[in-house]
Amino acid sequence: MLKISHLRTATALLWGLAAATATGAEAQTLARQVAANRDGTVLIHFTGAPGACGDGRAVIGRRLAGGGLALFVPSLSQLPNDAEAACSPGPVRVALGMAGGRVASVRATAGPAPGAAAIAVSPTEAGSFLLDLALRSDGQVARGALVPVFLLDGEPVWRGLLRVARSARAQEARSLAAKELGRRAAATIQGGERGHRADTELSRRNGGEEEWLAVATRDGNPARRRAALQLLGKEGTPRALDLFESILSRAR
Repeated sequence: MLKISHLRTATALLWGLAAATATGAEAQTLARQVAANRDGTVLIHFTGAPGACGDGRAVIGRRLAGGGLALFVPSLSQLPNDAEAACSPGPVRVALGMAGGRVASVRATAGPAPGAAAIAVSPTEAGSFLLDLALRSDGQVARGALVPVFLLDGEPVWRGLLRVARSARAQEARSLAAKELGRRAAATIQGGERGHRADTELSRRNGGEEEWLAVATRDGNPARRRAALQLLGKEGTPRALDLFESILSRAR
């Protein structure tokens, strides 16, 4: 006979399996819908997580709970002078450039939406499709697929980012996913001062992975732990990814 706690665990596992199956089916449906357009551009749009913002053109980012703005752009030279003021709430839109039924380019925008028609999808459906695209694509397609994922929350998203960080085809995708996981792990730590002082201090000391792992797991200063996690995200080593998984699992 199962104890109540065991029944709850079994029920949670069954619900998790059902949710994963449903998400996979949704992503496959979207993938087929996208692939049906052999050439041209397919537009999809969905609701981002709280803080998702943009100007509908060059600016795409996310306002952070602790203050500040994370921007996801290929080059700072593309940004207007006051990017923070230009980052307004609005839906996330992804333009998929198709060639022969395959995705050849990905460009994401957010914020005020233009009038062009787009396929409305759920955040779950979009996240699953884009993470799969990032996992199996090369170069700029993989990078472009990840940017809108950074504007989504939830366990399926960070677990998908882990898969990308560990086994994506493109090195750039693995690196970007690891950095975002480091940021998300750091965001779970509350308290302490904000800013870049702790990050700069640890970087200058150049203690490397061993020191950063020790600081991230044992230091009494929340700002230093956050900084160490973000530095570990830049490294993206297996031990760093294992630590991110442990932290994000506990934060559910």
